[in-house]
Amino acid sequence: MSQQTTIHLSSSSSHLTRNSKSVRRLSDSGATIMSEPSRKRARESSDHSGDITSSTDSIFDVNKVNLEELMTKLEKPFRQTACGKWLESYLVGKREQMKDFLTDICQRSHNRMKDFCDQLLYMIKCDEEDLTDGMFQELFTLFVRIFDLKIRGYTNFQRSSPMVTVGNRNIESIPDALIYQTAKRHASDEKIFAVVQVKKEYSNSEGKVSERRLRHAENRATFVDHLNSSLKGQHVGGMLAVLPKSVFELHGIYGMIVQGTEVTMASMSVGEQYYKNLKEGTLNRMTPVVKYSRPFNFLKESDRESLIHTLVDMKALLDTLR
Repeated sequence: MSQQTTIHLSSSSSHLTRNSKSVRRLSDSGATIMSEPSRKRARESSDHSGDITSSTDSIFDVNKVNLEELMTKLEKPFRQTACGKWLESYLVGKREQMKDFLTDICQRSHNRMKDFCDQLLYMIKCDEEDLTDGMFQELFTLFVRIFDLKIRGYTNFQRSSPMVTVGNRNIESIPDALIYQTAKRHASDEKIFAVVQVKKEYSNSEGKVSERRLRHAENRATFVDHLNSSLKGQHVGGMLAVLPKSVFELHGIYGMIVQGTEVTMASMSVGEQYYKNLKEGTLNRMTPVVKYSRPFNFLKESDRESLIHTLVDMKALLDTLR
């Protein structure tokens, strides 16, 4: 198993994640939520579930036949799948409330994986030149939703264009999508957890290469080298623009930069004084602290496992912040 990679926004968020009551794990063949002592046993059981595990660098390397076979399996009612049968045996002797809870989680994840695979199958049937940023945004959105995170394209939010105010200038900066915390009453009260920027092509300081060539871009010197300054600036602008709506208030926010099927996690730590100075245009060399991970390809099994841990931790943290 590859090392879990989670970017903690602050010591308080790290504390909240470590002390959440449940350890959440979602494998390629389904979802389970269980206590720490159960994780090893569950992993061993799910290793024999019989589902197809896909690992590749690019959508153009995805085996169409295997994906269609997986789609056929996902079309079955959940209880008839390998994961459903394993879950049934795992739940023997458990309390009814726990049975209902876990079954509901797994059923919803099963349906969402079906939607993700359907979008992926559509994309691998397209010619490379016909692929769009919107297709990759939809693919990533469907991947994130598997883990019960709320994500929508920015145009689906009921608010005016986000602005970064610097002195007497208002600078518009529109993200592609937002991961958010739902409001109990009014949509305008929704809080933002992460800002998502999506590009169909891989982009670094040397320029762009096509998504087909992502497989040849494995050896990159540093985490920063895989993002060009324009893309980073655009993403930071989006994070600053929605910062007043952050679940962490003005202390900071998470971000994700998606290039093809590669995801770079980001965290921005700010503070009220910086934001006040930014609006007044008197930063005096103050800068936000922005950290980036290496890119993780959600089509590659080892990278996907790290992303799964991170996204499940994010879901647990959001639940704790309610």
